[in-house]
Amino acid sequence: MGATQAQRMRLGEQLIASGLLSDEKLELALKVCDRTKERLGSVLERMGFVRPEDIARMVSRQYGVRYISPKMMSKVQLDGEALEKIGEEFAKENNMVPVLFKKRPLLIMYDLLNTKAKDRAVKLIGKREVVLSTKSAIATTLALFAFAELDANSIVEQTRDTIAQGEINELLTYLLGRAVLVGTSDIHIEPSGPVSMVRFRRDGVLMPELTLPRERHENLVNVLFGKSGIDLSDFHRLRDGRFSFEFAGRMLDVRFASSPTVEGPMVVMRILDDTRSLMRLEELGYTRHNLNCIAEILRHPYGVILMVGPTGSGKTTTLYSMLSTLNDSQRKILTVEDPVEIKLPSVQQVQVNEKAGVTFANAVRGFLRQDPDIILVGEIRDEETAREAYRAANTGHLVFSTLHANTAMEAFGRLTDLGLEAFRLADGTVGVVAQRLLRRLCQKCSKPEKRSGFERPRKAGPGCASCSKGYVGRSVVAEVLQLSPELIELVHQARPASELLANAMKAGFMNMLVNGCFLIDQGQSSVEEVERVIGPINEESLDALVKYRKIEGGN
Repeated sequence: MGATQAQRMRLGEQLIASGLLSDEKLELALKVCDRTKERLGSVLERMGFVRPEDIARMVSRQYGVRYISPKMMSKVQLDGEALEKIGEEFAKENNMVPVLFKKRPLLIMYDLLNTKAKDRAVKLIGKREVVLSTKSAIATTLALFAFAELDANSIVEQTRDTIAQGEINELLTYLLGRAVLVGTSDIHIEPSGPVSMVRFRRDGVLMPELTLPRERHENLVNVLFGKSGIDLSDFHRLRDGRFSFEFAGRMLDVRFASSPTVEGPMVVMRILDDTRSLMRLEELGYTRHNLNCIAEILRHPYGVILMVGPTGSGKTTTLYSMLSTLNDSQRKILTVEDPVEIKLPSVQQVQVNEKAGVTFANAVRGFLRQDPDIILVGEIRDEETAREAYRAANTGHLVFSTLHANTAMEAFGRLTDLGLEAFRLADGTVGVVAQRLLRRLCQKCSKPEKRSGFERPRKAGPGCASCSKGYVGRSVVAEVLQLSPELIELVHQARPASELLANAMKAGFMNMLVNGCFLIDQGQSSVEEVERVIGPINEESLDALVKYRKIEGGN
């Protein structure tokens, strides 16, 4: 679509022409606009019909200005001198930030129609090119500037000199904000002798962040317990809690768990951002082969689709992406989760609350009286939940759920162990996806290497400004099982996983290790990372890699 043509089209027309929005969703959003008098882009973003990045990209075309993606925003240099002239609070209130990009001064804005704020900024810092980005990207850039002014050691020293709750809260705010900015999933606070170690889990790997004076460990745990409404004297028991905090213009949830170790209470905090944008399946890192297999599974109108893998393997994110693919105005989708990790547009989501009798199994039973088309069960943990999920599938519903199993084939044995009969599994299951998350090699500092059986392997570099110890971000590595008539019969007979695997491979099934080998072959991950996450590479997987290359369109 040319720039001139895009400028002549309205936002809704652009989004439909680009395949990002359906006519039905646009019609619904326009009705909301008429009632609330909001702009279409704001409504589409709030309802979750279109991602903020896609809206910003289309608006930039409409107004003929440049768009800077959130990823590119990490490469700009904030113009501190210009920000001081504008005022940090003014910049936050009006969602704008002055930056230098390749030494060129820019003014990044979220709302191009806010001419009053733009005119004031230009008057204070001089005329410069105005470009567009998302509200969250601008807020994060401003937060980065604020954190650059903080010194972790100074904050720690302040807590050493005082036990004032304000100082401890400042330390907690720093830890949480720092964790969000560097992409941390979990914060570990561990007492160890005379100190307390703070470690961040980034891209699946724990890394030391800072050391606290031991005498302040209990003060910090006290603040965490207080925020969650837990008895402050109850350190000697296993405790769970949650609280919220505001960062970069959005509210984030924190789940924490405390264990009474011999050294004192150990705390792990998991950061949940239920406002973050959903990623499309194509953006998660699935290969073409796996995407095609998933597309086939999603064509089924009823049955159970299982996502398996260990904790932290991205199962829920993938399920949300699948639901987003199926989410239109013609289907009713209900979910029961523990916890609700991302709020989905036009989806009715239920939080498990065992004290109130809201369990996975009870929720599914209740859902069946509410005319759903699709049901998501956060996790199958017991026989009762398993039976209700498969009963829902047998009554004409498409059911998604997660299960703790190492491979797609092991899912059937796991459900059998829970008490489900083999015939129910064979009749009700339409597909199983098993996945892990592999760290991606940094393309700036990684180096080519020679490995037998691989075409373009690379090894992790020493680390640079763009990465963390040679890696940056993670990608899905997966296996997708579609049940053929022969495989259904074997499941019905409760045959062992090894026999199921042999039959599936004859039908073209590619296991997770082969997918990992393909990522090595493409220079996206390393041999060491694949073996760390999946297991040793063998001759069978290297032989299958040749076929995988052909499927993916390689040599």
